[in-house]
Amino acid sequence: MDQIVERDWFSDGGGGMARRPESLPSLRSVAGTRSHLHAGDEFELYRYPKLGDKVFYQTRYVDIQEKLGRRDEAFLLVTMETRFWNQNNETICLLRTLGAER
Repeated sequence: MDQIVERDWFSDGGGGMARRPESLPSLRSVAGTRSHLHAGDEFELYRYPKLGDKVFYQTRYVDIQEKLGRRDEAFLLVTMETRFWNQNNETICLLRTLGAER
């Protein structure tokens, strides 16, 4: 019989949906938020990866601000940044993701 594992589903801004052990902690557990709204992406390309490159990435929270909505409901405006680099530590690109947690 297969064991069912409960996961906290989370978009990391890079197309991944399943929460990986190395991903950022969910704001749902920290701030008690109920839902997530993707509010946009910003992408900066510095160089194209070459054939044979090893590509690494790391995501971090850049900014978290508390805002008030139209009905005076508080929500969090969250900016995450994912840096991609190669084996020579040369930055390939930066991805900034903006989301709202309420």
